[in-house]
Amino acid sequence: MYWLTALFVLLFGGCSASNLTEVERLYENLLKNYNKYVRPLETSAAPVVVNASFYLVGVKEFDEVNGMFSVTGFLRVTWKDSRLQWDPSSYGDLQYLELPEIMPWIPNISLLNPFVKVESIAKGVSPVRFSSTGVAVWLPGNVLSSRCEVDVTKYPFDTQTCRMLFGCWGYPSSSIVVQAPDPEVNLFYFIEHDTWEIVEQRAYTVSDLFLTYVSVDFTMKRHPGFAIINVIAPMILLLLLNMFVFILPIDSGERLSFAVTLLLAIAVFLTIVEDNLPPTSDPISLLSYFVLADLGISSFICFVVVLGLAIYSKDQSPVPNWLYQTAKAFCYRKRNTKIKSKNDLDEENEDGEDFLVTWKMVSSCIDTFMIIFCMLFCLKA
Repeated sequence: MYWLTALFVLLFGGCSASNLTEVERLYENLLKNYNKYVRPLETSAAPVVVNASFYLVGVKEFDEVNGMFSVTGFLRVTWKDSRLQWDPSSYGDLQYLELPEIMPWIPNISLLNPFVKVESIAKGVSPVRFSSTGVAVWLPGNVLSSRCEVDVTKYPFDTQTCRMLFGCWGYPSSSIVVQAPDPEVNLFYFIEHDTWEIVEQRAYTVSDLFLTYVSVDFTMKRHPGFAIINVIAPMILLLLLNMFVFILPIDSGERLSFAVTLLLAIAVFLTIVEDNLPPTSDPISLLSYFVLADLGISSFICFVVVLGLAIYSKDQSPVPNWLYQTAKAFCYRKRNTKIKSKNDLDEENEDGEDFLVTWKMVSSCIDTFMIIFCMLFCLKA
């Protein structure tokens, strides 16, 4: 992999051609009476300054439901230990020396906001490279998982900001200062994620009453294509299909079953959306409100369908006057043939005019009204 090659070059690229005897002699002289449990102090009043730069290799996982942000990366940690410096001319011009991680003093840098527990990122596998001036370079890497606050209000067109805090747990600012030498995260070895795009990143030093640590912030934007194709587009199609319930002829006998099937399909999509969102009450995704509104409209449509079937089959009783006025105002006011109530029908029959008022016309008026209502709801959504 790219980043493994880089680690090898950073660690071993500058090794000199000194013989093995000189390296062993230097190793023995440097570690004689060396206490790795004592911090490398220049003066008793000054803290140890540790520089930590973060190299991001890739975003491994972002779990919105549980609020877990997981990345693969490594830190380039540098500090100075005056006890491990030497004169190169005394050791065959040897400029660098690699020591196992467990041999010298190293800062116990930890991820301060982990998803599971606070623990040191030192795993005993990355050597520490010392120069003749006593400057140490350490490159610990791992899969790091931190807790992240998720805002899914605009899901799936959301942007999330997650941060990772690196510091020496248990050491106050008077003992160890962990600072960021670079204002940005190094993305040279970064591999793009298929769901999240990093639009902004930064690294900065934070000092409080107890610790001085490095904060690494990532601002990520979701690629909405998957959610659009698999959730939003089907929901819009189901919403449009609700309108066709009232175009389907009542005599076909399939209107109610069609409406109930759409209601159940929308309920399934509501479950799918909720499974991909964190179970919190604040904030709630606008998409959840949309699906819930669609579910409410479909339930209302089922009620209207049942009511329409009852009205359609109620053809023997007279139309009430208030319903006659409503149908005349909204559906038949521009027609030459007018709907009339039972009393008006009797008067027309006495004058010899043949006119019949049925509930089917009222049912047709309700269908027209619901088609317009569904069209307006689709345009509004």
